[in-house]
Amino acid sequence: MKVEGRSRLRLDSGEAIRDAAVAGLGIACLPGFLVDEDLASGCLKALLPSCETELFPIMAIYPSKHHLPAKVRRFIDLRVGQWRANPPAPG
Repeated sequence: MKVEGRSRLRLDSGEAIRDAAVAGLGIACLPGFLVDEDLASGCLKALLPSCETELFPIMAIYPSKHHLPAKVRRFIDLRVGQWRANPPAPG
């Protein structure tokens, strides 16, 4: 199901969208890791809990493999390993 709507408020930060929803400025479709605590505390309420959302890939973007610092490569490898073992929950 696709739902389209109009909005007066447009944000490109998940944290800002969450903050706006907590402040009562509207509804939001956000991943669980951003809103789990707010849902548990009652600051936010799930409107369509049985509605499945589209999965989006998580990407690491960096300028060049030739000069990739070891700590950046290690971080990417660590996250990939963690997410393979325990994938982030969708919405």
